[in-house]
Amino acid sequence: MRNICTKKALVAMTAATMIGAAGTSYAEEPIRIGGIYILSGSAATYGEFAQRGINLAVDEINASGGILGRQIEMEYEDSQGKASVAIQAARKLVYSSGVDALVGLDSSGVAQGLVPTMPELQKPLIITHAATPDVTGKLCNPFTYRISVNVAQNMKAAALVAEKLDATNWTTIGPDYAFGHQSWEFFGNYLKDIKPDVNLMSETNFPRFGLKISPPL
Repeated sequence: MRNICTKKALVAMTAATMIGAAGTSYAEEPIRIGGIYILSGSAATYGEFAQRGINLAVDEINASGGILGRQIEMEYEDSQGKASVAIQAARKLVYSSGVDALVGLDSSGVAQGLVPTMPELQKPLIITHAATPDVTGKLCNPFTYRISVNVAQNMKAAALVAEKLDATNWTTIGPDYAFGHQSWEFFGNYLKDIKPDVNLMSETNFPRFGLKISPPL
């Protein structure tokens, strides 16, 4: 299923570029797409899984003749889970490598930083993972799209499950960046609307992302 979604994303992302290039000398050149994911550090598995899925989709598309006769070429950059690094990576892919479009992003915090720069880059970005609703909400622009669910959708579903439980006191342990904080915010708001008598505790825990906690001796 994830591979099917990735394939659809690649096709959708390049359709406008293909139409504009049809009938020109560019029509036979490869479609170049830049992928920006976490490829190093404690969260590298996110990027590795995304990269494998995209490569499978690209191989399948290219083997079937490409898109409008054009092959797809991927180039990846490591965001390192940092917005500033992702912005540099996007500029490198667009200005130096000449990609036609961008795909990626694992971290909600990274997405919040990169999305406002897309009008500058003038290239479409399809977000495949980062779940903050801000990037297709208050930060959205004509160059930004997503194919994944967002935090608000996930937490509404979680609240509907929580409603059926006997628990009345709720707290959270989540990563100390946009995803963790927004997950708790949306979950709490939805659950309160559905079940006003629940207690959303002030005692929460948002450890630094990637923090390793040693077990007690």
